[in-house]
Amino acid sequence: MKVRVTLLVSLRQYTPDGGGDVFELELDPETSAGMVPEALGLPAKLQTVMLVNGRHATEDTPLSDGDTLTLYPAMAGG
Repeated sequence: MKVRVTLLVSLRQYTPDGGGDVFELELDPETSAGMVPEALGLPAKLQTVMLVNGRHATEDTPLSDGDTLTLYPAMAGG
């Protein structure tokens, strides 16, 4: 299945082939949102916020063909 991925802020450095911050990724049909950061080579300790089709997602959120997955680093502040 094909999923459109958007990497924001500091995660852009993990874009395959340096092709900008939005790209398509071919994934196995059983892939969940939480499997994508590892597939892109993001460090395991790096916490990300995930959106699937503009809605908050968890690591277990299943992906479907044509979905848009947006990833950005979790930020703290106060």
